[in-house]
Amino acid sequence: MNNHIFKYDVRKNYKYLNEPIIYKSSQPEMNKLWLIISILSIALIYFFHSCNQEKICQDELESYANAGFYTDKDGTLKDTTFEEFKVRGLQNPDTIPFDTLREEQSVRLRLSQGSDSCTYVFSFAVYDSIPSPDTAGKLIWSVSYYIEDTMKLNYTRQIYLVSPDCGFSHYFELIDLSYTNNMIQSAEIAISEIGNFNEENIKIRF
Repeated sequence: MNNHIFKYDVRKNYKYLNEPIIYKSSQPEMNKLWLIISILSIALIYFFHSCNQEKICQDELESYANAGFYTDKDGTLKDTTFEEFKVRGLQNPDTIPFDTLREEQSVRLRLSQGSDSCTYVFSFAVYDSIPSPDTAGKLIWSVSYYIEDTMKLNYTRQIYLVSPDCGFSHYFELIDLSYTNNMIQSAEIAISEIGNFNEENIKIRF
C-alpha cells in the first residue's frame, strides 16, 4: 500500500507570503454618497421654499372684499345663514367663480387686478315647501330653484411693490356699489379699504 505524502514547499509559496496586502479605501464611495445626499437636501430645501414663497405671494397678490349677510329684525341687524348659495364673477376673466357654499354667513368677493369694477351674480337656493322622504323614511329638503341678484363694486386701485419675489399688487378702496332687489333688500359699504381678511367691508340685508 503506497502512502501519499503531502509536502508543503515553503519556497514555492514564499512569494505569496511576501506579497503586500492592499486595502482599498472606501473614502471615495463615502464622498460620492455625501455629495448625493447634499444635492438632494438642497433640492428639497429649494422645493419647499418655492412652494412656501408661492403661497405667500398668492396671499399677498389676491384681494377680497368681505360681505356679511344680515336680516333686519325690529330694527336690529342679525346674522343670517344661507343653507345654499352660489357666487360667480361676471365679465371679469380673472375673477374666479366660487363653488356652491352652504350654511355660510358671509362670502369673500375677489377683486380684479385689471379693472376698476367687478360684477358678481348671487344665486340663492329656494327649497321645496314640503320635504320628501328618502329611502330610509327621513324627510329631505331639495332645491326647487334659485333666485339671482347681481352686485357691482366700484373701487380705486393703487399699485405697489409687494416684494422682488412676488412682484406688484394693488391697494383697493371701495367707492360705491349697486345691486338688484330680488333677494337682497339693501347693501352698504362698512369699511372701504380692502385689507385684513377678518374685516367686513360690505353688509348685505335680506
